[in-house]
Amino acid sequence: QPPTYAIRYYTRTGVEVDLCGHATLAAASVLFHPKKIEDPKQNHKVAFLAKNDVDLQAELLVPPANSQPTTPLSSSNKASRVAMKFPWKHVTSLSSENDGKEEVLAMMSRAFSDAADSGQSSGFAQYVLYIGTTDVKEDMLIEVSEEGFDLLQGVKVDYGALEGCKGYSRGVIICCVASAMPSVDFRSRFFGPKVGIDENPVT
Repeated sequence: QPPTYAIRYYTRTGVEVDLCGHATLAAASVLFHPKKIEDPKQNHKVAFLAKNDVDLQAELLVPPANSQPTTPLSSSNKASRVAMKFPWKHVTSLSSENDGKEEVLAMMSRAFSDAADSGQSSGFAQYVLYIGTTDVKEDMLIEVSEEGFDLLQGVKVDYGALEGCKGYSRGVIICCVASAMPSVDFRSRFFGPKVGIDENPVT
């Protein structure tokens, strides 16, 4: 069994959240640092126990000594990587007016009013392909077209409109398929005004 550490996550405003991927990655990187590993052969895996008994796993992937950079961004042939295993979250689709879909579409049009063609009465909602919520409506997942996602760049966001939506309690994830980027599966942005983070700059 890998060594297990307790871990908790807080936003900069002091709000506790169940999970933060980048914070977990940073903690694993510190624990995997060569100076922290007494026996590298036995310490390539570590586990974290988060809030609500959420179990997270991290593994240090050390490339062979003669390996070559896998991407143009690789700064070293011997750069290590950390593989992480997160719990699966089920998403429930919102498909009708009764389950709040229309409220979400209206919220999107208000929050990103400058991104839509002023000649389109539907506003930014015309670019929305899918809307769903995670368990207990913690996060809202909104898939948009690539064209719609590109329109969001540089647009002033009405965070008040996002915060006023009652369909979620933590954050809004907006994503799209990255068909024009061979090395990328999807693009995403995360907004969490309800927990003191207007937008997560690293998601």
